[in-house]
Amino acid sequence: PSVIPPPYNTEKNFNKFLEDEGPRRRLLDLVIDGRHIAIDINKNPTTRYHILIIPEPENEYVQYFNEVALDTMLIIRRLSKSARLKLGFNPWGGLASVNHLHLQGNYYDEVMPLEDTDRRIEFRAMGTDVYTLVSYPASLCGFEIDRENKFSRPFLTAVQLLQKEDISHPISMLGNFVYIRPEVVRTN
Repeated sequence: PSVIPPPYNTEKNFNKFLEDEGPRRRLLDLVIDGRHIAIDINKNPTTRYHILIIPEPENEYVQYFNEVALDTMLIIRRLSKSARLKLGFNPWGGLASVNHLHLQGNYYDEVMPLEDTDRRIEFRAMGTDVYTLVSYPASLCGFEIDRENKFSRPFLTAVQLLQKEDISHPISMLGNFVYIRPEVVRTN
């Protein structure tokens, strides 16, 4: 499956779900730094505290990671003071089942193995160290989140290169790092 999403589906999206299901679907509607962010209940949670974060739902973005998605992740990360909050993005053609830009949010009770794994600097891109994980069972590329968000440009460039090559790229934001897991999805 391709990570390039089809056109926006007017019948299967979070605005339509809210219209059909009513206000019990939506936990919060926030405007932070001028950006509208909706927090919805996840109807298929994978953890006890699993939410959906929809950046600017009225703009009807397709499920394609972009600067709006990254800014939203950073806003939610800044809003939450808990180190237990983990944020993620599943690309279209990966695990995303709704083609309306959304992120995942989970609160985990325990430290995830990804957080306990040693990192190694592989190279420097646009003034930002790019890391890999030592002895971790999956190949990930990590970027340290800095106060000035200097990591944003090289991180988004890496995501865009993967999108251009049609390579799946789940994204996880944990603690002070954001990781991309490039994975070539094969179909037979």
